[in-house]
Amino acid sequence: MLKKASIIIASRNEGIMLKQTIDSIKRTPTRIPYEIIVVDDGSRDDSFAWIHETNDNQIIKAQTEGLGIAPARNIGANMATGEILVFCDAHIEVEPYWLDEFTRVMGSFGAEAVSPAFKEMDYVKSRLKRFDFLAAAHSRVKNPLMCGRTLDSLSSTKWLPMSTAPFETPILSGGCWAVRAEVFRAVGGYEAAFRGYGGDEEEISLKLWLNGYTLYATPHTCVAHYFRPSAPYKLQLADLLHNRFYTALCHYKDERVQRIMQEHADYPRIQAVYDEVFTPENIEQVRRERFRSRLRDDDWFFSHFKLNL
Repeated sequence: MLKKASIIIASRNEGIMLKQTIDSIKRTPTRIPYEIIVVDDGSRDDSFAWIHETNDNQIIKAQTEGLGIAPARNIGANMATGEILVFCDAHIEVEPYWLDEFTRVMGSFGAEAVSPAFKEMDYVKSRLKRFDFLAAAHSRVKNPLMCGRTLDSLSSTKWLPMSTAPFETPILSGGCWAVRAEVFRAVGGYEAAFRGYGGDEEEISLKLWLNGYTLYATPHTCVAHYFRPSAPYKLQLADLLHNRFYTALCHYKDERVQRIMQEHADYPRIQAVYDEVFTPENIEQVRRERFRSRLRDDDWFFSHFKLNL
């Protein structure tokens, strides 16, 4: 049996939702022992006040000065002692035996990483309501379910149609996903060069697939997720474009790099961001090394998932 899972939550200015997320995890039954690692990524609100006051030894705390989601999650992963790493947003609610389903799919299907189905959380309501997967699946209008993601373009993703069984997913759902710890560390974790928020789920998914690993989505456990209309922190378009170009630097052949530039042709700083990422040093030290060490190339990925991109 799995000895322990490490649940990693990087959070910035999440208010009461951070506590509600942790409360949901702690009250939800599972057979898998776990620790919770919470990384305060430069919060300016009081969302972490109760964590600093708690004596709960199941919660491990870390703090950064606002590095962004990818570096903050890497910090949590470096502190983790579990065999499975579970990365969660700070605005979710989980179902009973959610961790058990992740490990089941890993064992039964040979997956190294797994993401669940998602249901939209209505945060306007006064409390977070539990839901039953089967009941929700029969009421798609009232309880829409989404499971697995794919590329809609080289710069955007979309949800896949709902399935009745676990399946290979091109892109993991970044709001909640699990990975074998040794696999995450073998690929170097999230890209340390990423900035701010955005683009991380595409890059880590491509990195895992191209290094020979298998990613699954399972509809047999569902996470309620608050898909908020705006973030509680300032988002920079330049950071997102930087992350997309860095993904292209690491994983895409020249033709796809040019296509990403075309998709962002209207952005006035596109050339400056491109020149910042595609430096001679990055091309020589990062791009060459990634292309040399990977087991599959990006053409394999797009052909495997029948994506005409």
